[in-house]
Amino acid sequence: MRKATKTVATWFGVAAGIAGLEHGYFEILQGNTKPEGLMIFSMGPPCDPEAIWNRCEPAMTVIPDCT
Repeated sequence: MRKATKTVATWFGVAAGIAGLEHGYFEILQGNTKPEGLMIFSMGPPCDPEAIWNRCEPAMTVIPDCT
């Protein structure tokens, strides 16, 4: 049981790391813009959340850009 738990936890960590890299990459492509709220789309315009399968990858930000 412990080996299975360790394997699952490892793969969750790997998946979270890859998702973090992907979110960061698409957020960098958006440039230096102030978010409208706490929830943002990591894939910026021209992404249409109603028309695409991943809904533009929603993300949460806790440190808004104050510029």
